[in-house]
Amino acid sequence: MARRRPHVALLRAVNVGGLKVAMADLREVAGELGWADVATYLNSGNLLLATMEDSRTVGERLEAALAERYARHVPVIVRTSEELRSVLERLPFRGDGYDERRLQVGFFAHAPSASQPDRIAGTDGEEGVVDGREAFLHYPNGLGRSKLTTAALERELGVVLTVRGVRTVAGLLERG
Repeated sequence: MARRRPHVALLRAVNVGGLKVAMADLREVAGELGWADVATYLNSGNLLLATMEDSRTVGERLEAALAERYARHVPVIVRTSEELRSVLERLPFRGDGYDERRLQVGFFAHAPSASQPDRIAGTDGEEGVVDGREAFLHYPNGLGRSKLTTAALERELGVVLTVRGVRTVAGLLERG
């Protein structure tokens, strides 16, 4: 008998075309879709759920439900708990030279094409490594004033992504 697997749905953004996706609404939509163990984490569009559906189906159904509710497209990127564990295990930036608060993970909707670079260079020591459906990003001076933004990464790599801090990814894994 198949059993429900934990998934994490990451919204590309919670502010969409002048509307803010409230976490209570996100939980309500997920419940209406029939998913179990529904919870949100932080106020940045992180939804935990359990279902027998695959990640692609979860993303498609949630995007459609959010589009119906808000009359706007809200990109959703989904990973299983196993995939999140793998992300943390593959983190290339470790050791004394890296402050965990300055490390981010970019989650791609799909892997960038093979012709895209596997290294990303920003300014002021910023660096990134593309590994499959994720990019590992180091912002030594913080993300706030960086020119290596989500929009810039999407333009450079040609794929939709959303970014979460390494600590947030660990928190999601603990709860999922």
